[in-house]
Amino acid sequence: MLVSGKLPSNLLKIFLTLSLLSGIIGYLSAYFDNPILRLWKEIYIISLFIICLLIALPRIHKVNLLVISMSVIFFCSMATYSRHVDFVVLMYQLKLDLVLVLYFIVVYTTYMLLQYDEINRFTNQLIKLVVFLSAANSITTIWQSIFTNQYLSLVGLNYGNWGNDAGVRIITVLGELRPPGLQLGFVPTGTLMLLSFIVLIESRKLLNFKKLPFLVLGSLFILGIYFSTYKTALFGLILYVFIKIIEFLVKKKTFNTPLITILSLSALMFFFVSTHFMTVYKVFAEIHPYYAYNSILIRIQLHYEILDTLNSLKEYLFGVGMGVNGTFGLDKSLYGLNPVPTDSTYIYLVSNYGYIFTFVFTLMLVVLLYKLTNISRFDFFGAKYMIIYVLAIEFFYNNAITSFPSNILIITATTSAFIYQKVLLESQIKNEHNIENT
Repeated sequence: MLVSGKLPSNLLKIFLTLSLLSGIIGYLSAYFDNPILRLWKEIYIISLFIICLLIALPRIHKVNLLVISMSVIFFCSMATYSRHVDFVVLMYQLKLDLVLVLYFIVVYTTYMLLQYDEINRFTNQLIKLVVFLSAANSITTIWQSIFTNQYLSLVGLNYGNWGNDAGVRIITVLGELRPPGLQLGFVPTGTLMLLSFIVLIESRKLLNFKKLPFLVLGSLFILGIYFSTYKTALFGLILYVFIKIIEFLVKKKTFNTPLITILSLSALMFFFVSTHFMTVYKVFAEIHPYYAYNSILIRIQLHYEILDTLNSLKEYLFGVGMGVNGTFGLDKSLYGLNPVPTDSTYIYLVSNYGYIFTFVFTLMLVVLLYKLTNISRFDFFGAKYMIIYVLAIEFFYNNAITSFPSNILIITATTSAFIYQKVLLESQIKNEHNIENT
């Protein structure tokens, strides 16, 4: 491996390790009230972005140039449109979204600095990091759920909610802890367990897990989803299992792809109806009123509360302004705002960027999904299934864009699949050219 490729790949592995232990950093930032710890991932990604660009110079890949150019044009345009928003709020919102673009460039550049055999080795290492650190997260989640009193005593807390401003959320509902595991809250830990289960299953194409460790790890991730109490991830697990059953029974993509599409669209419509109409809420309210209220009714109310703030055609098209809504992290009341939570991908996009970009973003995911379906033999992380989960379930029920570390895991998985295909094709063309010249 070249030194130029070794440095960013090692730094990327360190970042992924820290990301999968982000709850520990969150605790430290809360207890020490350290702003640097709170901004660790932004500082790390920006630093790694600069390192990657310096190593890649003077040759910068066309993909990076295109992404950088489009991002500069888009965010400058949206910042100009949102000039009525306080500068601090604007910069905070920019921090949330722009860092993900920089992270994609980091992953893409890091992979492109490696040769094919080095990419194999690097991907193996990333997958093992995800699987084994996520297993530790699952064990921690189960322990927190079973030994709640001991856990709360360890972190110095009583029953109740804590940590919204600190970045980490410890929440108890009806005397029951919603365990954060090693993440910032029960939503990130539940989502991570689902994505890790997908990675474990799909990485069998690249890694040879022995049967017993494979079954143990798979069971751990399923238990982790259950004990996280995050029901959206449980729905995601059910959807994934049904998709795999379809793929097992119907081998040809020509036939199984339409079936998977119908299943995914059915899930999407169910969650759309549950967040825009009262029908689903009334059914679940008969079964469990408390969870129906918190998981369904509040989402309906928040969706319509944000949609009611769109008072003109311009706001429908381009949003009410970057950072106007969204309550996690920055206290926006200090800047004259009364924000509404943006707890779904759909409402986050509509509020910040309007329906035009929401459509473009959704179309982009659909195109990625189509392409990933055609290069499934290179998809060792299971990026296709992750994007199905984002589109079919999380789109109306969780903010996949800001959900850390699942957002960076999805970016890594997707980029890896396309780089594998690109490098392998280039290698084949080069070999054919060499054969012709001999």
